Amino acid sequence: MNERTMFSYWLLTVGFLAISLLIFPKALYIAITINLAHAMHYFYREPKITSFPMQVRIGYLSLLMLGLVPYLGWLHWVQLIGGTIMLTTGYCPLARMLSLFPWNRNQPISWNLISIVVFTPPVDGCILKALPPRKAHSTST
Repeated sequence: MNERTMFSYWLLTVGFLAISLLIFPKALYIAITINLAHAMHYFYREPKITSFPMQVRIGYLSLLMLGLVPYLGWLHWVQLIGGTIMLTTGYCPLARMLSLFPWNRNQPISWNLISIVVFTPPVDGCILKALPPRKAHSTST
């Protein structure tokens, strides 16, 4: 999927999410539909549900759906802020959080790793490529 198509999907999703929060609540269902189409399009191009980009799309869609639960609507505001940051700077807070999940990282969780994930500037492609490799454990006593 090319960058322009991917950006368009995110722009439409975040745009309709903003419309739903500020003007017309039913626009949320359009945002969900666009995000679902985005995930399906990406899956068609790369049919691996465990790929990191697919995890980001599934995560965003899951949060959109979870925000429909009573008292969890605030999640949509978090998504709007995160999506806007991603569209304007290239820094994706959701991808950063997902990179800390055990199956996505190649080293133990630590404050140092968290600080690297949070403070690394936006990167081209996947944040996982910017993370340091696993440190070898010392076996000397």
